[in-house]
Amino acid sequence: MPLHSETSVVKFNTKENTILVGWSLSNRGSIFDAKLVLDTGASLTIISWSVANILNLNPSVAKNTVEFYSASGKIEAPLIKIDELRVQNSVVKDFEIIVHDLPMLQVFMGF
Repeated sequence: MPLHSETSVVKFNTKENTILVGWSLSNRGSIFDAKLVLDTGASLTIISWSVANILNLNPSVAKNTVEFYSASGKIEAPLIKIDELRVQNSVVKDFEIIVHDLPMLQVFMGF
């Protein structure tokens, strides 16, 4: 998965123990907005199958997959591109994202 080389500033509250940011995913005219905890140590961004459905994506026909580890062990999941990811005023076009259902989460974000 390619790393993005551009630098952006993301504002957050330093008095909290977590980094909560507003963000948006868009694909083919569909938009999914949320606030999430940003994991600065994560290298993957994962969305649930239900979020993929909202964005009019069909991960079951993805040409590429990615292997990663979770608390449940080794997982292989579809790797797809979405049109755009926005975090505050920063935008990434053609963003690669993994589709997998994690317990209690719709989205897990890392860069």
